[in-house]
Amino acid sequence: MPFPSRSLLCAVALLGLSVGLPAHADEKTDALLRDVERAVKAIPSLSADLVVTLTTQNLSAQPSQGTKQRQTDPNFSGGNDPIKFTYSGTVKLKRPNLARLDFPDPIRQIIACDGATLWTLLPTSEYVRTPSDPQGRNMSAYAPILMFFAPETARTAGVVLGSTPVAVPANFTTRYLGKERINLKEDHGKDATSSPDGSREYDVVEVRRLKPAPQAYRLYINADKLVSRYVTELRRGTLLSIQEVTLINIKLGQAFTDSDFAFTLPPDARPYQDKPAITQKPPQ
Repeated sequence: MPFPSRSLLCAVALLGLSVGLPAHADEKTDALLRDVERAVKAIPSLSADLVVTLTTQNLSAQPSQGTKQRQTDPNFSGGNDPIKFTYSGTVKLKRPNLARLDFPDPIRQIIACDGATLWTLLPTSEYVRTPSDPQGRNMSAYAPILMFFAPETARTAGVVLGSTPVAVPANFTTRYLGKERINLKEDHGKDATSSPDGSREYDVVEVRRLKPAPQAYRLYINADKLVSRYVTELRRGTLLSIQEVTLINIKLGQAFTDSDFAFTLPPDARPYQDKPAITQKPPQ
């Protein structure tokens, strides 16, 4: 599988960070999210496999003309069939702000926080270096990771808003959707869960933004009261984009030491430089 383009990666980042302001919660939802906050704050460390699936679909396109054409024609658009891209990696986290995320091919990326610096090493051997937040509140690349360090952000679908209360905007609604059972083995392999039938049950909370573009966020809360699955849906015109982030093979309370999160840049690493957009000159 070819490495995704810079524009795709930017779109992924925007999808994961485009949540806005907090949502109003009914009493049942509020009580559940308070349980999440208390339970997660008591977890000292976590390790897991992380699986991300990105799906795009043009809802107005014509139906595809069959699988055979898709396989033989590299320029075949696929009609209105969903286009999926899935990648995976490993994650380990430790309070108050230690983290390591490793993504092999095709992403080839490392995100590491050694307690003092947050590093992002790109597949181009470029790196981004920023000071780490003392409570890990700038670990915002993937919402379930941020919600480990800042479980109160489950109320805002994974966005840090600061420590002061804010007014509740009418543009957001939050509701408890009930319980949902998902077959993790079917999607993520035979070792994804110890359940005999390969499934896991979640409490599901939905945060919905109404405008400027309708967007829905579903938080899947497992038996440990951890948001271990996060799904966003964004519609812009006829284009539907879905991002699914799932933690599987989760282990809690491992005895990590600070040295387990030490990070050293490879010898060929260089600072990231944003490339200017290429513009075409008008014809003479």
